[in-house]
Amino acid sequence: MKAAVALLLVPLLSSFTLASFIVHPQTKTALTCGPVLLHWEGGEQPWKLSILAATDGNLLENLGTSTGTTFQWTANVEAGTSVFLQVTDSTGAVKTGDPFAVQSGSMLVLSLREQMTAR
Repeated sequence: MKAAVALLLVPLLSSFTLASFIVHPQTKTALTCGPVLLHWEGGEQPWKLSILAATDGNLLENLGTSTGTTFQWTANVEAGTSVFLQVTDSTGAVKTGDPFAVQSGSMLVLSLREQMTAR
């Protein structure tokens, strides 16, 4: 009897974990070549992160994997591009954030960053 109850609880607990897996909305203005802090919670680590075009869902950038629930992305897309974060956890559950537009930023930031990295 205890085994039967335990087996019934597994799907229930799994659905609770998936239901609480969310991607937080972007609250600060995203600028081209600037840092964008992405945040999600729930699901099972590690998480695979992707930036997708909001217009057609095409992959713009694969950000790799993360074991933390935040990631700083450098918005290297053209100004005016609307994007969203897609997070896939280790169980295969996929969640997406709300779309947000990347606005015009300074190319000077990217140029300085490239110079610092080249040294």
